[in-house]
Amino acid sequence: MANLGVVPLLLFSAFLLLPILVFLADLLFLVTRVLETISPLLLKLFRYITVSTVTITDILKSFYRFNFSNWTNISPKVLPVSPISVKVLSAIYLLGYVFSSGPALASTNNQEVINLAKGEIKEIIWSPLTRYSIGNKEIVSVKIMKQQKKILIKGKHLGLSDLILWGKGNQRRQIQINIIDKRSHQKIFQLTAKLQALGLKVEIIDKTLLLQGEIKNYEHYLSLSQLNGEAKDQKLSLNWNDVYLKPSLQRVIFSKFLQEIMRLNLTLLDCNIRQVYIECFELNHPQVKKSKKFLEERFLIDWIPQDASSMLKQFQVELILQQYENQTGQSFSLGLNRLEGNWEQILTDSPLSLIERNKVHIENSEFKTSTLARPKIIGRFGTPIKVQVGQEILFMQSLGNNFSSQQWKFAGLDVDINLSPLAEGILVEFKNSLSQPSGEIITKSLQSSSIIIEEGESKILFDIGFQMNKRDQSRFPGLSSIPLFGSLFKNNFTSQSYKKVLCLIKITEI
Repeated sequence: MANLGVVPLLLFSAFLLLPILVFLADLLFLVTRVLETISPLLLKLFRYITVSTVTITDILKSFYRFNFSNWTNISPKVLPVSPISVKVLSAIYLLGYVFSSGPALASTNNQEVINLAKGEIKEIIWSPLTRYSIGNKEIVSVKIMKQQKKILIKGKHLGLSDLILWGKGNQRRQIQINIIDKRSHQKIFQLTAKLQALGLKVEIIDKTLLLQGEIKNYEHYLSLSQLNGEAKDQKLSLNWNDVYLKPSLQRVIFSKFLQEIMRLNLTLLDCNIRQVYIECFELNHPQVKKSKKFLEERFLIDWIPQDASSMLKQFQVELILQQYENQTGQSFSLGLNRLEGNWEQILTDSPLSLIERNKVHIENSEFKTSTLARPKIIGRFGTPIKVQVGQEILFMQSLGNNFSSQQWKFAGLDVDINLSPLAEGILVEFKNSLSQPSGEIITKSLQSSSIIIEEGESKILFDIGFQMNKRDQSRFPGLSSIPLFGSLFKNNFTSQSYKKVLCLIKITEI
C-alpha cells in the first residue's frame, strides 16, 4: 500500500534540519582544531612553571608589560600541522555527508521521463521496489506487484504527474509521466524517429523535444529545417540549444543565408548565427513579412521581437516642404554649367572638387522659392503617420439630361510615414502622392521608398518635379468682334513654368 503522507513529511523535515546539522558539524570541526592548539600550549606552560624558578608574579608582570622575551622555551604556535584526530573527524564528516546525500542528489539529477498515450499501459521493473508515491491519481493509475518486483502504470487523463519508487536501503527512483492524446503521441514518435536518423539524441518532455548532437553536413541541416516546420504545424516545439554545427558548415550556412536576403532585397535585416540557428531581429516591414515563411523553410531562424521599451518611445517628426519655381519652363542648373576644370581633377580627386574651386553663378534664371509648409507631428514606432498639405476642391460632374453633381476632391501633397527601429538608426518608410487639378479631373503622381536616418539628423525624403503649361488670350474690347478683321486684334500666348517640391525630414525624440 502506498504511503502518501509520512515519507514526504520526513523528507521535508530533513530538508529543514539539514542547514542546522551542517552548522553544528562545522562548529565541532572548528572547536576540535582550536582545542588541539590550546592543549600543547597549556602543557608547555605548566612544565615551564614547575621546572623553572619563575614565580607567578613574574609571569603576571610579563603579561602586563607585553614582554614575552623571558619565555624563550615556549615556541609560539597558532595551528597544528595536521593532527590525527582532526583528520579522522574530517574524514568521518565528509564520508557521512557523501553517503547520506549522494543517492538523493543522484536521483534528483537523473530524473526519468515517460510519455504515455491516453489509455496506454506500461510496465516498470525494479528489483529493490518496496513502495511508491504518486503525485496525481486523476492522471495516472498505478498498480504494484511486489512479488514480481514491478509496477504497472496507465494513462487516464491528459496531463503530467510524478511517480517516486522506494526500494530497500532508502533507494529512490523518480519518474516524470506525461499523458498525451494518441494522435499527438503518434506524431511525436514519428518525428523522433526522423530526428534520430540525423544522428541526434531526443528527449521528450510533454510536447517539447530536447535535441542533442552535432550536424555534420548541409543535407542534414536542410532536413532539420524541414522537420522544424513540421513540428510547428503539429504544435510541437524543438529545443536545439544543445545542437551544434561544424565551424566550416556554420560559415557555409550563414553565407547562403546572406545570399538569400540579398536576393530578396532584405538588407535591412540584422542577423547573426548562433550555434545551429540564425538570430534575426524582427522587423515590421512588408517585404520581411512576405519572405518570412520562405526563409524559415530553408534555415533555422530565431526571430527576436523588437524591444517593447523602444516601441513606446515618442518622436517629433518635422517635415519641411520647400517649393522652387522656374518661370522659363526649364529645370534648374543653378549655374553649374559654368564650372571650369579638367578630367584629371575629376578622376584623381572627385567631381565635388570642381565645386570647391569654382563659384556657383545664379543669373538669368528666373526662379522663385517659397516654403509651403512645416508640419510637425508626434509619432511612435509602428504607428502610421499621415500628413496632408493642400485643400479640397469642388468639381462639377455632368450626368447628362442637364443634370450635374458636385464632388469634392483633395488636391495637394499626401505623405504616409512609418517608423521602425534599427541598430544603425531609424528606418523611415514613406509613400507620397501629389495630386493637382487638370481640367475636370485630378492627376496624381505616386512614390514610395525608405531611408535610414539618425535621430536629430535632417535628410531629404523626396523631391517631385513637374511642368505646368498655361494658355491665355488677350483682345481689344469691341475691335476683336469685327467680322473677318477681328482676329487682328486678338493675341494667343502660352506660358510654361517648372516646379520642384523638396521634402526634408527631421526626427527628434521627446
